[in-house]
Amino acid sequence: MTENEFGAGTLLYEGTWLSDKLQTAVLASELNKLGLTGADQQLPAAVHVQHGVNRLGKRLHYYFNYSGSQVKLAYTYGTGTNLLDGKSVAKDASFTLPPWDLAIIEEP
Repeated sequence: MTENEFGAGTLLYEGTWLSDKLQTAVLASELNKLGLTGADQQLPAAVHVQHGVNRLGKRLHYYFNYSGSQVKLAYTYGTGTNLLDGKSVAKDASFTLPPWDLAIIEEP
């Protein structure tokens, strides 16, 4: 492995096979260097999250469970309401997504 800087960019070359554990560590290290880590990277592998803002200027967080199993995850954003079931979701609380389901949480 080698890292090359050119202009304003940097490229990490991997000329070898890495175990899953080592590849995960390399990627985590690079993401940390770039400031691209946070709570979303701690979600279960089957959960995909997107964020947006609606026409009223309210922040939205979309959580998709792409698996046939129920998943429990931590919600780390501001207190909000799940628009699909009307339930309140507190900051730093946990909630469960059924298999192949989603949650859309709107902050006030």
